[in-house]
Amino acid sequence: MWLSSTLASALLGAAVAFILTIYFLIEGRRTWQWLVAYVPRSNRARVQQTADAGRQAVRHYVIGNVATSLFAGGTVFIALTLLHVPAALLLAVLAFVCDFVPVLGFIVSSVPAVLLALTVSSTTALFVAVVYVSYHMVENYLIGPKVYGGQLRLSNLAVLLAFAVGAELFGILGALLALPVAAMYPCVEDVWLRDYLGRDAVETHRRIEKS
Repeated sequence: MWLSSTLASALLGAAVAFILTIYFLIEGRRTWQWLVAYVPRSNRARVQQTADAGRQAVRHYVIGNVATSLFAGGTVFIALTLLHVPAALLLAVLAFVCDFVPVLGFIVSSVPAVLLALTVSSTTALFVAVVYVSYHMVENYLIGPKVYGGQLRLSNLAVLLAFAVGAELFGILGALLALPVAAMYPCVEDVWLRDYLGRDAVETHRRIEKS
């Protein structure tokens, strides 16, 4: 019961975030212009610059998320096909969908795969469990940071910390939003915090980011 409710909540959160992202990428410009009218004219340029950086970060995050989910689905399909597990394609599609939910999704998708593998043999089920756990570790600590870091221009450490802090503070939704928010920080620093941090700090951060 707990597992099914957690999965349903996670998938619902991912679906809502994905739909809102697509909406804002395609239809959000007019709504944004309406909202910006409330901002004092002297700050509108900076608000618009920050919004442009946010839109770019969200777009890159969606691209990275699709890429990691494709990796997950492909890996599951190949592994389960080689192990002769029933419904390998369906389980691969499930892994692809669940992988959109950070941290928890891919592990949850392993449960039906292991259960179906038991119909073949206990050894096959063990191999399937090892495949899922191993891929989960590789994605979290190698594929994910490389893909998201490349798309969002974040270091591997920044990607891991953003996921961890977001998930700890706000659960699944926090993990979903952590990377776009983290990717927006350089723009926020440059536009809003330059006068407080000093020119040298901001320029040093830009050099490190470009390198």
